[in-house]
Amino acid sequence: MKILFFSYSDNQGGAAKAAFTIFKAIKSNNFIKCDFLCIHKKFKESIKLVNNFNFFYLFLLRIIEKFIIFFFKTKFHQSLNIFNSLNLSKIKKINYDIINFHWINRCSISLNEILKIKKKILISLHDMWFLNGSSHYFYKNTNTFLDKYIFFLKKKIFLKENIFFFSHTKLI
Repeated sequence: MKILFFSYSDNQGGAAKAAFTIFKAIKSNNFIKCDFLCIHKKFKESIKLVNNFNFFYLFLLRIIEKFIIFFFKTKFHQSLNIFNSLNLSKIKKINYDIINFHWINRCSISLNEILKIKKKILISLHDMWFLNGSSHYFYKNTNTFLDKYIFFLKKKIFLKENIFFFSHTKLI
């Protein structure tokens, strides 16, 4: 079995640190092979997926995304993930059985690209983005057309049989 971890970063932010901790724990098991892909912010032994062209492309997508968010006059931390990232073809080239998505925002991969993955998918819930429209946390007055559209796209993901969601916890 081979697990592919996918996150925006491998060490910057709580989700990235949690993802990398899980990756290291699983990698120490000799029966399971795994790789860690990050889009940006590579600090550890992960594989950086993005070259200079892709980085510029993702940067432009992020500017467009911010413009759309500004146009809809939303005020909170939001991500849309509606534009194709060009990362799906690279992911498909890697032989793996399970892909574990952690923090995938900032145009790391689009919701439609996730739907095209045929392998088993684990999505780690580090914030409430998958349970919301475009916001990462629940806020009042975020029920805009934009939020409704993003959540409509997410509903398709919820219905796929190869996608599983889980939340991390620390037992005291």
